[in-house]
Amino acid sequence: MRLVFLLSGEHPELPKAEALAALQAEGATGRVLEEFDQVLVVETDVADPVLLASRLGMSHEVWTHLCTARVEELLEAVGSTDVVDLLPHGKTFAVRVRRVKRSSPQVSREELSKEVADLIRREVGFRVDLERPEREVGIVLTGEVGVVGIK
Repeated sequence: MRLVFLLSGEHPELPKAEALAALQAEGATGRVLEEFDQVLVVETDVADPVLLASRLGMSHEVWTHLCTARVEELLEAVGSTDVVDLLPHGKTFAVRVRRVKRSSPQVSREELSKEVADLIRREVGFRVDLERPEREVGIVLTGEVGVVGIK
């Protein structure tokens, strides 16, 4: 499985080292696939990502990775993922967009969130619930790319 680690920005190297050490402590392998400012995408065989996330102090969240794409190609990239298989059928969802520092200032977080939610809703018929979603699709804008995952 591929995991996205949203790293704290308090140190340039420690959050990444902590994430990789936590994988090792769980007896799992971890290979860095992509590394961006405050975002790490890792291929791993970890058994319990929730337990892994609970052990991390320098990662804000850990998601299941869907895709990474240049900002202008995000909608197309999300449309070609296996989001249908990762979101439980009949559950509600919301799309949340966050920005690392001042990445991609030309992108409206609200508009991107709405466009991705509409795409998923049209493709698979899931219901959007912004108040209490049962699952969340997260997008983090870092540099000129967006990293998308399921929380």
